[in-house]
Amino acid sequence: MIRAAITRRKDTATGQNVGAMLDTTSGWGVYGRASRVSDLERELSKHLVVRITNVLTSMDICVVHLRRPIGSDGIEKQKNQCRALLKWAMRHLSGDPKANLVILGDFNEGHPVGSDEQALAVLFQAKPPMVDALGALSGKVTTHTDGKAYDRILVSDGIAKGLNRLKLERVVIQPHRHGKGEERRLYTDHFPVVAVVRLGR
Repeated sequence: MIRAAITRRKDTATGQNVGAMLDTTSGWGVYGRASRVSDLERELSKHLVVRITNVLTSMDICVVHLRRPIGSDGIEKQKNQCRALLKWAMRHLSGDPKANLVILGDFNEGHPVGSDEQALAVLFQAKPPMVDALGALSGKVTTHTDGKAYDRILVSDGIAKGLNRLKLERVVIQPHRHGKGEERRLYTDHFPVVAVVRLGR
């Protein structure tokens, strides 16, 4: 069975939503309701937080679509979004440094993976840090037809190191040639990004 959740529309500029789907046949279930959260409400118009659980552990997932850094204050607004995500993550990690957290989605991050100039860098400098799953890939990392890596999957230090029953095993990007010119009406110009997380005892 597939369970789906979509945020209530708040973005008035694009009218877009974000959502999450879960295959419950794999032993995971949704705890409570997927929702927007106060830590993110002011800065992020498009976000959804969901907790999934199984008999061994749980994982808190935040799905985002950050605003593009355009206009005179665009870069600062993007950094504020990342600071809000840091606050959300640190609220979980301060109580349990090994907590299983994932933040994923379209970050509209124009700087390459690993760059110190990323607005996302504030999340990697935290104690404990969030970890960019795409950092495990070699060479130039591209998640979009224009050659940039807008889409990211960030995992907590606990998942990166396998400290709390879940461990990041690998990440895969599936490039395609669709989404340019007129094809944008039919296809996405983003590439699917998949992180495989192994459940252990």
